[in-house]
Amino acid sequence: MDWKLVQIWSLEFLDGALWAGTLPGGLFRSGDGGDSWQLVESLWSRPERAEWFGGGYDVPGIHSVLPHPTRPGELLVGVSCGGVWGSREGGTQWELQARGMRADFMPPESLAARRLAKGDRPVLSMSSPMRRSRSCRS
Repeated sequence: MDWKLVQIWSLEFLDGALWAGTLPGGLFRSGDGGDSWQLVESLWSRPERAEWFGGGYDVPGIHSVLPHPTRPGELLVGVSCGGVWGSREGGTQWELQARGMRADFMPPESLAARRLAKGDRPVLSMSSPMRRSRSCRS
């Protein structure tokens, strides 16, 4: 499937790096103030990405990009609908950070919803770099 950039959904800047979360679920990084951009291939190429889908859009989107303010290289991204992914290596490696979270609103026909029913595919919503992440259901 061919992908094209639909929308820049979030922008964050910290320690000389500018991060852009986009539809269709791509994360981009610029180290020169936005003159040039590189797709973060390590997140884009995750096999789990095939299970991400749009939550209000036709494609998944990275709606939150949260570089840690005091730990260089640590980053969280929120993906609609694909969970929260974290990197402690400046975006070179990623792990799902939302283990055990639930999303009762997932469409039952989706693969992600079937995995959620088994308890092994969490989805999380993040609202702001200054707020804690929280589940859609308490």
